Amino acid sequence: NSGDVSMIQPLAGNAGSGANEVIESVDYNGSKALKVTFKSSERNSVVDQTISMKNGTVEMDVTPLTTGSRFGVTLRGNDMNNRIFIGTFDSANGWGWEYFGGSNLWSNTFQGPGLYVGVTTHIKVTLADNKISLWVDGVQLMDEEVMAAPPTEAGYVGDDVENILLRLVQAA
Repeated sequence: NSGDVSMIQPLAGNAGSGANEVIESVDYNGSKALKVTFKSSERNSVVDQTISMKNGTVEMDVTPLTTGSRFGVTLRGNDMNNRIFIGTFDSANGWGWEYFGGSNLWSNTFQGPGLYVGVTTHIKVTLADNKISLWVDGVQLMDEEVMAAPPTEAGYVGDDVENILLRLVQAA
């Protein structure tokens, strides 16, 4: 982790068209982390433009900076209207998936470990075609949950975020 964050960019169609977020590398607990802060609570998603995948596993450590942060992993992100979100809904411990692309559908809420200010949480997501699995701090919340008709094209990996620190552990 060199601290280079130049590849992290707003997803096309993001609120503010790139003027809404601050993306920076910071030292956190002895290593570099990506810090993303936003000037509004509009639709915000940033992606790593060097990572594009259709199926695979993404793992990251996430530390919210503010209370009530809605966080999600962005998969198959091509723009704000063509992407898969998996993360917290409107509570710290209520998790689910939602996708955008032709239609906008979402799952029920799955209760599990929460995201809390200053506490680092490990998140692992596996996507295989239309099935998604989620682990939070080693607790499996979703096991090949089926999505009816999600976007199918490969796309960027990133985060649908509100003011967080994160470290990408793996994207394969």
